[in-house]
Amino acid sequence: MEDQESLLLADADAGNGVHAGLDFSIKMWRREEPEGKQGWASKEVFTRVARWVGELAVFVPTFWAFEWVFHNAYCNFLFQCGCTWNWAGGWNKCNVHNLHGPQCPWCIAPVKFPMWVWTTNSKFMLCFMTAIFMAAKYSKSSLVRRSLLPFACWVAFNTLLGIAFFIGDSEYPYFLFMDRGFTHWARNNTVL
Repeated sequence: MEDQESLLLADADAGNGVHAGLDFSIKMWRREEPEGKQGWASKEVFTRVARWVGELAVFVPTFWAFEWVFHNAYCNFLFQCGCTWNWAGGWNKCNVHNLHGPQCPWCIAPVKFPMWVWTTNSKFMLCFMTAIFMAAKYSKSSLVRRSLLPFACWVAFNTLLGIAFFIGDSEYPYFLFMDRGFTHWARNNTVL
């Protein structure tokens, strides 16, 4: 095989022009990279991929834990509905379970706003936070910035989502520090 290569290279060097670019083709055939270029399987690429996988292995469970810990407490902060930390009962005392009176629009989303229930899903929030992290990583943000950015985006997204749910449910009286002052509740609720 070496003899064939050397004959072909000698033919190309002889200047007969039949095998233009042959040197490059043989190097590619032998899996050699052209001068000054690195292949996709270089040590640098493997190191970069290992760092990405390592960071994701640390941060994705952190995002999941953050969502699990703060989702219900943030719901109560936004809507004063009675939700609390998961280990203290979660949404057991949420007003969504009331037969009469207001029901938290975020917690009643599966019944009242089924087309928007995906926005309150923990799996969606995990994907959202991971996508923010990956975008920050891709834009070469510092580790501190890409670590904090998903949490800041979680707060911003859930606050905007809370505003949308509050506007969408004109019967719910509470949002953040606002009170619409509704005292009359004439209908029975769908109880979850």
